[in-house]
Formats: sequence, C-alpha cells, structure tokens
Amino acid sequence: MKEDFEWKLADSVLYPLLKENAHRLRNNMTEGERCLWQYLKGRVRGFRFRRQFIIGSYIADFACVKAHLVIEIDGAYHNTETQQLRDAARTEVINKFGYQVLRFTNEEVIANTQQVYDTILQFFHE
Repeated sequence: MKEDFEWKLADSVLYPLLKENAHRLRNNMTEGERCLWQYLKGRVRGFRFRRQFIIGSYIADFACVKAHLVIEIDGAYHNTETQQLRDAARTEVINKFGYQVLRFTNEEVIANTQQVYDTILQFFHE
C-alpha cells in the first residue's frame, strides 16, 4: 500500500509544481545522486529511502520518512556564500518538520560512495 503522507508535508499551494519538479529531478539525477541511490534504493537496515521527496516548499534529494532523515548531495554551486545561506535556511525549515539533514558534496559521494554510505549507517546507530 502506498503511503499517503507526502502531500501532508508539502506546501499545498506549491504541491503540483513541486511534484512535477520532483518527477523531473528523479529522471535527471546528478552523478552523485545516482551513485548514492545504488546504495539506498533497497532497504537500509529496514528503512526505506525516497528520492526527490517534498518537504514544505523544498525537494530533498533523499529522505527516510520513518527515520526522519534527509540526505542532500551538494554540487559546486553550494560553495558560494549566497547558496550556503539558502542551504542553511532550507535546513532550518526541514528541521522544523522533524527531519535531520546530512549533507555531502557531489565529489565526496562520487569519489567515496562507500564511506558516505557508512556515515549514513552511523545515523541509524544513534
């Protein structure tokens, strides 16, 4: 049975646009997202991850609803001061929905996917 909670976390006014964008992003993942998805697409310690999950007015790269965990893969443009401020605001909003955010760089995921995955697994031991 498909869980019917996604719309409850989304901004109801923006939901149709966000849903369309999430679908587009799922079909056009970055290299880092594709690498990590190979590790997350099955169950991780009994937890299911979703790609391009809508929370508020944002689309998280990956989310585990049951564990209240969001994983973001940041490209090079996230290194700018302006984008870092936006990312901090985004994280704050996602935290208000009860999710913890783990961030990794695209390069980090591509170069060492196993280490990133091991870091994610540590979250489930806390």
